[in-house]
Amino acid sequence: MREVKIFSTVEEVYQILGRECPEKYWEDPFYDSLWDTGFNFDDWDIGFCCKEPFTFTEHENDDGTGEEWEEAYDDVYWLVSQMTYYCVGYHHVEYGGYHWYTVHHA
Repeated sequence: MREVKIFSTVEEVYQILGRECPEKYWEDPFYDSLWDTGFNFDDWDIGFCCKEPFTFTEHENDDGTGEEWEEAYDDVYWLVSQMTYYCVGYHHVEYGGYHWYTVHHA
C-alpha cells in the first residue's frame, strides 16, 4: 500500500519537507532551490507526493532501445491516468526522498 500525500499550496510543500514556510516564501532561498531542483510552481492546481514512483519507463523493445514512454504502476493507474488527461498533464520531480507530481491545467 502506498502512502500518498496531497498538497495544493507551496506552504504544504514546505510542511511535507519538514520546513517552516516564511510568509514571503517567494523571497526564501529554499524556494529558489526547489525551482532549481525542477519544481514548477507556475500554473498548477494540485499535487501528490509519495516515496515510491507512480510510473516506470517502458521501452519499445526488450533491449531498452527505441521509443520509450512512462507507464503507470497498476496500483496507481487510475490516478496517473487522471493526471495525464487533465488538460495538459503532470510534472514529476524527485526530491527529499519523495516523488512529486504537480498537475497542470491549460
